[in-house]
Amino acid sequence: MARALLGLMAGGDPLVQWIDVDALWQHQPWRVDDRTKLMVQRNLQAVLANADAAGVDVVIVTWVYQSGEFHRLVADLAPLNWETFTVQLRASATVWRERFALDTARPAIDAFYEHRYFAAQSTPADHIIETDGLGVTQIATMILRLLNQGQTSLGGSVGNS
Repeated sequence: MARALLGLMAGGDPLVQWIDVDALWQHQPWRVDDRTKLMVQRNLQAVLANADAAGVDVVIVTWVYQSGEFHRLVADLAPLNWETFTVQLRASATVWRERFALDTARPAIDAFYEHRYFAAQSTPADHIIETDGLGVTQIATMILRLLNQGQTSLGGSVGNS
């Protein structure tokens, strides 16, 4: 989705950067504990600060926001002058399972992924897009409209599920 959004924004005036927080979790041995959480938070904070220092106009942060805490975390790590908002991409359980199965790099759906799906679907967001029956370009266009409506100069945060 973020790639499609970047494609739609190509050739425009604002400088746009995409940060996929899941990419900041690439570490071994795999675990989620205080040390790895701090690592991800510091990495995200550094990338956001560097984007600000470089004059990036819009930063798109993708992550599965499983609670309002995730949005608060991103907003707290962002430079003080940034406005942030969330866009929740929702899909029915059937469509989510179909999309999940298409990603052959992912393991099978288990209790961990089930929990993440349901938590993400119930997380409050500033904007919600129901994605069933929509293509990637349609959804990216809807997100672009939200960015343009808000005239957010910095730090648009897009949560996905």
